[in-house]
Amino acid sequence: MSQLTSATRQALRTDVAQFSPVIGLITAAPVVTVFALGLAGGDVRAAISMAIGANLIAVASLVGAPRIPVSLALADAVGMSLSTMVGCATSSSAALHIALLVLWCFGAGLLTTFGLTQATVGTQYIVAFVVLGRFSATPRDAFALGLWVLAGSLVEVLALLLLRLPPSLRVQRWGVAAALEAVADQAGRSPRRPTADVVTSLDDAERLLDTPSLFGRTDVQVLRATLDQVRRCRLELTTLAGLRVRVLAIGENELENRVSEVLDVVTELVTSFAVALRHPRRELTFETAQTRFTTAVDHVAALVAHTEGDVALLGEQCVVHLRALGGQLRAARALVEEARTSSGWRLSRPTMGSRAERSPDVRRFDVRALGKEFTLSSPVLRHAIRLAVAVPVSLVIAHSVGLPRSYWVPFAVVTILKPDYGSLLRRGVGRVVGTLLGATLAAVLVSTLHPSVQVTVVLVGVLGFMAYSTWQVSFAVAIGFVTSMVLVILSTSLTDSIGTAADRFIDIALGGTLALLAYVAWPSPTRPRVDETVADMFRTCATYLDATFKYLWRLERVSRDDLAAASRGARTSWARAQAAVGAAIAEPRADVELIDRDRSLLAVGLRIVRAIHAVRLESERTDVDATPASLRALEDALVTALGNVARMSEGADHQDDVRLRALYQRCEADGVSASLLVHVDELVNAINTAEFLLRAEVPSAEPTI
Repeated sequence: MSQLTSATRQALRTDVAQFSPVIGLITAAPVVTVFALGLAGGDVRAAISMAIGANLIAVASLVGAPRIPVSLALADAVGMSLSTMVGCATSSSAALHIALLVLWCFGAGLLTTFGLTQATVGTQYIVAFVVLGRFSATPRDAFALGLWVLAGSLVEVLALLLLRLPPSLRVQRWGVAAALEAVADQAGRSPRRPTADVVTSLDDAERLLDTPSLFGRTDVQVLRATLDQVRRCRLELTTLAGLRVRVLAIGENELENRVSEVLDVVTELVTSFAVALRHPRRELTFETAQTRFTTAVDHVAALVAHTEGDVALLGEQCVVHLRALGGQLRAARALVEEARTSSGWRLSRPTMGSRAERSPDVRRFDVRALGKEFTLSSPVLRHAIRLAVAVPVSLVIAHSVGLPRSYWVPFAVVTILKPDYGSLLRRGVGRVVGTLLGATLAAVLVSTLHPSVQVTVVLVGVLGFMAYSTWQVSFAVAIGFVTSMVLVILSTSLTDSIGTAADRFIDIALGGTLALLAYVAWPSPTRPRVDETVADMFRTCATYLDATFKYLWRLERVSRDDLAAASRGARTSWARAQAAVGAAIAEPRADVELIDRDRSLLAVGLRIVRAIHAVRLESERTDVDATPASLRALEDALVTALGNVARMSEGADHQDDVRLRALYQRCEADGVSASLLVHVDELVNAINTAEFLLRAEVPSAEPTI
């Protein structure tokens, strides 16, 4: 009962600050357009098919926010069209229709391997097969109906590709900016002053990023990664405060003054980060302050070099922590600049990607990732099998009992049944409640207004606008408006609006019950493979990093194909880890502290993959004749550290610290290319952040730097 209560609370939770009217308007416009054009052409079935196809693409784009690759959007459109054609062509043969439905469900379930958006696309293939493909038609008519679905879908894809959408996540950005300002204030205050208020600001920002509906968005992961750096900066500043108190106690005012000068620059720099997050379009530059910081730290180091005894010891510790703080500030700067870019704050906009990203080698799914899921302990395989059984069985039951619109029962099963119990309950409750409210609203609107064709188009536009605008506000509310919109669309071909609404609710409730029974009969493990997938993410990153550096050294045994395979493996393992963490988040009894750590590790993993990509690009255009030994030593240390992080992710004892920052500084001294070091710097910081997150205790006075 406590799980149901928790799931109900999550399903009905609302966040009005996430209301996005412009997003709703732009996303709804193609749906209304194709529906109106179909009705204007006098073909109601074409109008309904195009509108449903456009709506499903809109939903996929919202699930895949802030952006969905155009290749995936096109695959969704084509897949739904083919599913509709096959469904209609085989509908007259019940045995063949059911047999193909089993294959469709199993394949769609396996797409969960590649992430939430791909799983949504698979679900929509089944929906198209069951709902749009339910009509018995000749091959020619089936082909025509599939083309209508494709046309509506492509209009939505084209609109989302061409129309630029406004910035989003304003509340979250301002929360992280407030945390940055708190840390900036800590840097400038007296070392004897307490910092409990800073911790409160960081916790407030953390809560803003914890909304389950935001999970999986890359812009949120950038903010979370930024917050992780802010936390590390706070710890460095706290450690420095302790050292400064000891410096003052022995009367070494000159050293304290030099350290204070550095911290004044830190205050200025971190404050500018906060301004950049609050106002992404404002022209800002961090170069001057960053240079002043480096110069000021060098002045402290020069002063310490001429001291002795306790002063020298304390001064050396201050320099160590200031240099570590410099690495964290560089990482924070890169993340803030990424957050400021216009492409980082666009929601639901498909992206074409570069020519290299569109190559067949990069586009294709990693078959090896699927191979890892073919075990009965895998939530993915269990989900695929449950879908392949539950959806066809629900269709047979609905036909057997003579339900007037039996296709809604399997529709409910496929949209409610999830790989994990928590999201099944939460989505199930949200969908049932939303359907009840939406069906009631549609019945009232149609029965009261008796709308003409023109008024129906207006109603579809208003309901679609509300559905897409409230997607991040509340799942139940958004589903309610989607249900209303679909029922109003269907009212153009149906007469009994109240009966249709009642049937819709009954079928959804029955389908939800069958989905729950299917899961209970064969459940997935709790906290499904999170530690394993996160560890695998770091291991594949280590493999990719090792291959990239060996390619940089021009070793013959590492080819471009090997490099591409390692890249694909790292990207796929990150997606698998994201899916596993997403499933764990949905569990009503999830460990909040572990979930927060897992989210942060995902953000770190994404940073590592991106940094390795950058090193890879640099290696392809850099002619390395003589590689400094320091860089080779750092590369070995980075790979070793990633292996340590992987083992720690699985619960192994903490490994010996690898002093990555010190090795990095040797590379700087040896004159390694600055264009390469900027990406290596990010790798060092990201790996150290992962180690920081995985420590069970607060770092000591000498944390890994």
